[in-house]
Amino acid sequence: MKDAALRPSPAGIAPQDAVDPVTCVRVADVQALRELSVPAVDEPSVAHVVLVIESFVPAAAGWTGRLGTLSGLVSSRVTMPSHGGGPLEVELEVMTEMPLSRFAAAVVPLVVPGSMTERYGSPRVAVAPGAPSGVLALLPEPWAEAPAVEPAPEALLGNDLLISGETAPLAEMQRAHALTVNRTGIPRARANRGVPVVDLRLHTTVGRRGFHTSEESEGAHVRADLRDRCLRIEVAGRTVLETDLTSPLRQAAVEMLHRTASVSLDALVVPELPVERHWLVSRLIEIAATGVVLHSGAGLRALFEPYDRALAAAVALPRPATHGLGLALRSVEVSRHVQRTYGGYLRLSAEVRAMGYSSLVPHVTAVLVTNRPELVHEAVARMAAQTYERLDTVVVLHGAPAPDQSTWAPEVRAQVSSTVVLDKTVPFGEALAIGSARANGELVTKVDDDDLYSPEHIWDLVLAHMGSGAQVVGKQPEYVYLEPYDMTVHRRFASQTYVKQVAGGTMMLSVADLAAVGGWRPVPRSVDRALLQRVVADGGLVYAGSGVGFVYVRHERGHTWTAATSAFLSGTFEQWSGVHAPLLGAGDLRPVPDSPVTARSARTSPR
Repeated sequence: MKDAALRPSPAGIAPQDAVDPVTCVRVADVQALRELSVPAVDEPSVAHVVLVIESFVPAAAGWTGRLGTLSGLVSSRVTMPSHGGGPLEVELEVMTEMPLSRFAAAVVPLVVPGSMTERYGSPRVAVAPGAPSGVLALLPEPWAEAPAVEPAPEALLGNDLLISGETAPLAEMQRAHALTVNRTGIPRARANRGVPVVDLRLHTTVGRRGFHTSEESEGAHVRADLRDRCLRIEVAGRTVLETDLTSPLRQAAVEMLHRTASVSLDALVVPELPVERHWLVSRLIEIAATGVVLHSGAGLRALFEPYDRALAAAVALPRPATHGLGLALRSVEVSRHVQRTYGGYLRLSAEVRAMGYSSLVPHVTAVLVTNRPELVHEAVARMAAQTYERLDTVVVLHGAPAPDQSTWAPEVRAQVSSTVVLDKTVPFGEALAIGSARANGELVTKVDDDDLYSPEHIWDLVLAHMGSGAQVVGKQPEYVYLEPYDMTVHRRFASQTYVKQVAGGTMMLSVADLAAVGGWRPVPRSVDRALLQRVVADGGLVYAGSGVGFVYVRHERGHTWTAATSAFLSGTFEQWSGVHAPLLGAGDLRPVPDSPVTARSARTSPR
């Protein structure tokens, strides 16, 4: 094997000795492969390469993605681990030598789930050679795109936005808007510099275990050793996680944190040096993004408040007294806040908008198909109350007249972008297709007229779509209001993982992915199942986020899901009288106006 003379990396890149013209590169895990896609200065160009991921576990059993585009591809060979996890090997040969980072970028979509996004205009974002690996947190895709060379730069920019470290080639910088980041991916330009960035593909709740199955549920503490710059999580005096305090959490640490329900901050003290404070708060924010409940940190207000006073108040609270919903609510509320506030892709979107481009945050269209006009106002009002700003609703009346909107509040009327009236003979699947064709958004979500949604429901789905890379995201009917019994029950469901099915009234996917599988089948029933079958058959994934924020309602007025209401009482984990209000709350975490974190602007019409 030819020695590729690769740059040093903590990811464990290890080229083999020179024996033949094939370059072999070994990386520790998927995160290391993503880092290899970042172009290096003077990196080797090769035509035949074998990439080995030493530790690979597919997102779902039997799932493989698809190899990205490689110009002049001659041959490819993929050897997956035989028993669900282990080494994965990809051999690629092309006609003309190209930088090694191009091969890595092509392999990433094979091992990292990714969904299609329909856009009618977006800037070309590239990464300059020598940029730090932290730049990955900002990117719209889980890999880095190398700068394009424009033969006629006086006519066209090679790249609209070039993200770089401080050593980017000056000539390339002059042919694009530039964004400079430090080694952890934090933008150095503009306001709010220094505010931590989290990688929504890495520091995520995707893969988190349910709170009734977490292994490390109580007695965990965080300790920071500033002498050796190390952060440790201990349980009963035993170290279960040890990580570099100065660098973002790596994949192995996140996987361990997904098995941990909560961690106490009572053993931490506020460091004296500003740089040490920044290291510590950055790591704690990343831990919170994974869904771990940080608690008992009342003594850390001086650490958090310069960054985020709302988060400072949340981590000061004691640990919830119970498992189940008590922990789940705190976990979802804080992880949602952290991902929205510090998510790198959302930070990039803000930078892009400041440069005069359109927002990269997707527009969402909710599609409501109903034959009960008396329920339309309440259903649309739930969408109008969403905290997600880029949202409109298409209402399809299926065998029923359109309701009178003249008495609706202005914000509810403004929420409806289109109203369609169809005859009842039109198959339900076709009605959904007609409504989806009216969508203004890049993402479409299906909502039901009789289910209940918290104001954060759409944000939860969008973050799940960004973090999971699944073609379809949604929630399970984990929390059910049984109207005949006037009670809410908590049922055991797999959540925050890849599944076979989600509740139809929560399904979200991109318009591009919907079209790619042929859309909704024109069937009279089982429409949701029909679409999911198409997605899975096409090699796609379905992801279920936390059920918090969605309450499935069972009544006696007829359901497409045929089941006795009493059947929902069996195997319940928790029960409450009436509709359990905390499930539908907006949460208390909000950026405060005088925080360095930009507060959410007032809700405006998406049109």
